[in-house]
Amino acid sequence: MAFSVSKTGCFMLAALAAAPLSAYETVPYYKASLAGGQHFFETSAGSLSGNASLTAAASMKFSPIFTLIPMYSGRYQGSKQVADLAGGGTLFQALMDHKASIKGVYSAGPGLTIKPELAFKREYLKETRDEAWGDGLFDYTRPGASIEAEYLYSDPFTLRAGYDLYNLRFHNYTSLESQIGAADGSLARELAGDHVLNSLNGNFYAAANGKMPWDSIGDLTVSYTGRTYGKQRVVDEAGQLAAKTRKDSVAAAGFGWRFPGKLSGGRLLVPGLSLSYAANRSNQNNYDTQNTKFIKNYYGYARAGAGLFVSLRAPLEGGKRFWETRLGADWTRTDYDKRLVQDATGLYKTGKVYISAITSSADLSYGIAKNFKLNASMQYGRQSSNMKYEKLYRYTFSMFSYLLGFSYEY
Repeated sequence: MAFSVSKTGCFMLAALAAAPLSAYETVPYYKASLAGGQHFFETSAGSLSGNASLTAAASMKFSPIFTLIPMYSGRYQGSKQVADLAGGGTLFQALMDHKASIKGVYSAGPGLTIKPELAFKREYLKETRDEAWGDGLFDYTRPGASIEAEYLYSDPFTLRAGYDLYNLRFHNYTSLESQIGAADGSLARELAGDHVLNSLNGNFYAAANGKMPWDSIGDLTVSYTGRTYGKQRVVDEAGQLAAKTRKDSVAAAGFGWRFPGKLSGGRLLVPGLSLSYAANRSNQNNYDTQNTKFIKNYYGYARAGAGLFVSLRAPLEGGKRFWETRLGADWTRTDYDKRLVQDATGLYKTGKVYISAITSSADLSYGIAKNFKLNASMQYGRQSSNMKYEKLYRYTFSMFSYLLGFSYEY
């Protein structure tokens, strides 16, 4: 049996071998949360459901220059959500995921830290309540390896750069053209077949934070992701599948600006804003056989976003416990480069598809005992679009949810 080890894995093994194994210091970390509530999708009210999450990690210090951090994280979300996994908004009734990772932290010099990581994630998505876990069409695994360099240029501010290589594999996904076409017979040929959603992804990123005017703090991130679909063949102008396969590239940038201010009584007020932009370029096209319509660069888009938030943290009696509240609002707009608008019957118009989304949230946490918090949250979101044809995906909808629960962190 043959096997191979990635460069990231070799780096971690070499660093571990160089460290003295006779003794090491271990610091554990645990965080768990449990919450119950209700969600509303459009005019339908969901039943009472719960969310749960767990994170467990350990910082294992083998030497002054090398630390190993194994970690597990998992979550269950029992409320409805809409996710974009195949180029449109698919509604899921519940999700569950598990992730295991091991990260090395190596001090390579004054202020410079190298962080290699190996990770594996498994996500389960249920489209119907009676669907068994593990049978979901869009269930996937995500094995990956990454390496990051972090430079502390002015404590506590850093510069970071890294590369993340990961594989998305939808093990259950297989679909015939007749199944994809739904009731009206229109075909999305690029999505028909086995493993056509599987992709190999390479992500380069760089990030920095630092002081800004008026005692504020800025965070800047830029990234580029190259994505190849080994089994998804490109649709040509005749509606046939060409020999070449789909390739996408996503360039993104984000900027955050925070204005922390200390108030009387030990309170901390932090208003802030965020801006983001992402653009996807794809060589994949779409051919609608019902209307004999060819649309080039069907998955290309530009997405802009902006958000505002404010948080307030205040100590409770004794100063060892705190309460914190956060209010936030976000807006995003996605414009598809070539995707044409359709009316409710599927007839094409001259305009290009856009999707706008507005979300707002209110969160409150209250320290009720050492390491324990009472948490409450509400979220409202509305998505709208000029696309009226919704037999395949949801483009316009509203959602509201509330949760009340507890969390423990050690």
